[in-house]
Amino acid sequence: MKIVHPLLACLLIFLTGCTSPPSLPLLADDDVVLAFGDSLTVGYGVSAGESYPAQLQGLISRRVVVAGASGETTVDALKRLPEILRKVRPALVIICSGGNDFLKKYPEKVTVDNLERMIQIVHDTNARVVVISVPRPSLWPSNHPLYAQLASAYDLWIEDSILKSVLHDENLKSDYLHPNAQGYRLIAEAVADLLHRSGAV
Repeated sequence: MKIVHPLLACLLIFLTGCTSPPSLPLLADDDVVLAFGDSLTVGYGVSAGESYPAQLQGLISRRVVVAGASGETTVDALKRLPEILRKVRPALVIICSGGNDFLKKYPEKVTVDNLERMIQIVHDTNARVVVISVPRPSLWPSNHPLYAQLASAYDLWIEDSILKSVLHDENLKSDYLHPNAQGYRLIAEAVADLLHRSGAV
C-alpha cells in the first residue's frame, strides 16, 4: 500500500482525527516488545537503564528489547530490521526512525518508502506496529507530516507529540538532539500511556 498524496492525506487525517485505530491485541506476560530505531532508541547521552525502552519495560511489565543504532538512517534501518525480527520474534514493534534522514536532508520519498517497507516487514511477521513521530531538527521542533500519513494509511497507533515536546524543552535535553534521563522518562510514560489506551497492556 502506498500513502496517498500529502494534501489528500492531511484532509483524511483531519476528517478522521477524532477516531482511534483498532485496539491492539493484549500482550501476553511473556510477549516481547521490540524498540527499534536510532540514537533516540539507544538512549544516547544517558546510561542504558535510563533509555526510554528500559524505562518502558518497568512501566508495562513486559520485556522490551532495545534495538537502536546511533546515527542510523532509514536506509540502514531497513537492512537491519529483518534479522532482528528473526532473532527477537516480537509481538509488538515500536518504530522511532527518520531523524538522521532529516539531518542528512534525504528526499522525503526515500524516508517514506523505507518506513513503509519496515511497517510491511513487521506486519509480515504478524507483529503489530506503533510509530513514534520524530520532529525535524530546528529551534522549534515540529513533526514531519509523513508519520501521521503513514499511521493513517496503515491504521497504526502513533505517539506524535512527546518527542516534539521534549526536544523543545532545554531542561529535558542532554544536547541539541537528544533527551536527558528525565526526557527519556517522559517518552517512556507517553508510550506506556499509548499502549494502555490501545489495549496492548
